[in-house]
Amino acid sequence: MSNTPIELKGSSFTLSVVHMHEAEPEVIRQALEDKIAQAPAFLKHAPVVINVSGLENPVNWPELHKIVTSTGLRIIGVSGCKDASLKAEIDRMGLPLLTEGKEKAFDLRPLSRQRPASRRKTLIPSQKRD
Repeated sequence: MSNTPIELKGSSFTLSVVHMHEAEPEVIRQALEDKIAQAPAFLKHAPVVINVSGLENPVNWPELHKIVTSTGLRIIGVSGCKDASLKAEIDRMGLPLLTEGKEKAFDLRPLSRQRPASRRKTLIPSQKRD
């Protein structure tokens, strides 16, 4: 038995990601209901991540959130969000902003500390000469 009341451990889960390509609430609702009808046992009350990278600004996040949850899906996070005001709105609603593992990492050092591409060293394997 552990000496502490909790343990914090890492774990991985397979989750469905709903990629939004349309921000019109009624279109989203109908598309989700159609998808859920195809596999109700699997999708009813399913935890999902909402990817908003395909949406144009501005996005009415409270309305989209309401539409998605009205279908029975459980939003556990949002990915693909690049817009600062949308990020703030999602955060205010208490949802985590997630980064997908395959998203490109960015160099966060100040530009003055990054080496220009022309000055970066390129390693070329040496060729054996006879």
